[in-house]
Amino acid sequence: VSFASLIFSGALSQFITAGVGVALFSAMVVAAITALKGGLAGTIASPQDKSAALFAGVAAAMAAAFPADTSPDIIFATVLMGLVLTSLLTSAGFFLLARLRVSHLSRHIPVAVIGGLIAGTGWLLIEGAVGVMTGGVSVGGALDSAALALWLPGLGYASVMAFVLTRSASPLTLPALLLGGVVAATGNTPPGARPWAASTAKVRSPLAQLGLLRRLTRGLRRSGRRT
Repeated sequence: VSFASLIFSGALSQFITAGVGVALFSAMVVAAITALKGGLAGTIASPQDKSAALFAGVAAAMAAAFPADTSPDIIFATVLMGLVLTSLLTSAGFFLLARLRVSHLSRHIPVAVIGGLIAGTGWLLIEGAVGVMTGGVSVGGALDSAALALWLPGLGYASVMAFVLTRSASPLTLPALLLGGVVAATGNTPPGARPWAASTAKVRSPLAQLGLLRRLTRGLRRSGRRT
């Protein structure tokens, strides 16, 4: 959900509900395929924060390239298909590396390049996190009193999660922390400021109109029956 909020922000914020749905569905598909077809038992696949930070920049650049009179549905569909094609091309690249058995070449990537990538994506995550928690305020304006009241609770919650998870081995710890965070955020947020309170019917997802989600679900069911 937080990754979708990071990607579908700014000009794409009106499609946050559809973005969250697509993100959750994608995570479900990746986890199911990895669990059923993965070579290592017990492997858990989940979306990566570094990819979400990069996708956020790509989505913002694509949305800004459209003329001002462009239909929002067209912008959303184009951005979504761009993210899908990027994911498919990345998957194809990893597949070719594994197929050709040349993944060892990654050892020759300079440390400075890897460090720069990690530092850059880390900064994008910080910038995106502050923007999501404050409603679009940049890191430069995060020290204002109004912005501090919005992102400091998130920082405190993240610190509590990091502290508890490093000292508890129970599988129920993370779900309990997430549920507690949702309850706390809902109880302390005015009803008019809750973006999730808006009806999902107001967001017309091009994927839903085309019926692609239904087709994907049917395809997964058929492949499951064959196996």
